[in-house]
Amino acid sequence: MTKQGGEMRFVGSLLVSILVWVVALIPLWIFLSIKTLANPQGFWQNFVLFGLGIYVLGAIQTVLLITGLAVTVIVWLQYGDK
Repeated sequence: MTKQGGEMRFVGSLLVSILVWVVALIPLWIFLSIKTLANPQGFWQNFVLFGLGIYVLGAIQTVLLITGLAVTVIVWLQYGDK
């Protein structure tokens, strides 16, 4: 393998990993955006918004984090094999 081929595979693996994590963190960004736009005041408003965020986006975020970790591990294991 040439040095240039190894560098290109590294860059490809890095780009795939970044793309996977950008997609996997979308629910978190949605929650933070809604929280910023809603601008909750006081304990109860924060509590309700946090509860809704966990209920609506929590399961999706968990699945995407596990999937993102699995894809990242697979991509970097394939990079290391060659």
